[in-house]
Amino acid sequence: MVEIDERRPGSLPCPVCGVAMHVERKEKVEIDVCAEHGIWLNKDEMDEITRAVRQRARDLSESLQRVTARKARQDGKVLGSVFGFWSLLFP
Repeated sequence: MVEIDERRPGSLPCPVCGVAMHVERKEKVEIDVCAEHGIWLNKDEMDEITRAVRQRARDLSESLQRVTARKARQDGKVLGSVFGFWSLLFP
């Protein structure tokens, strides 16, 4: 479940039932929501959502790469120490 940054009453009516929708904002993207009929996107909002999702994926990927590289360095130091010790005993 995604936490919404802001939720406020909107001014647009739902295209299906005509009841005023509320607006939800997450990471600078605002969408209109009808409690009965779901979300309604204005022009270009799908592109904004796609951009935000891709940016989040890039950020997570970069973070994962840093963690993986750090772990590989640590593992390499440990393995290097173990194999280095054994190579001294058995040349």
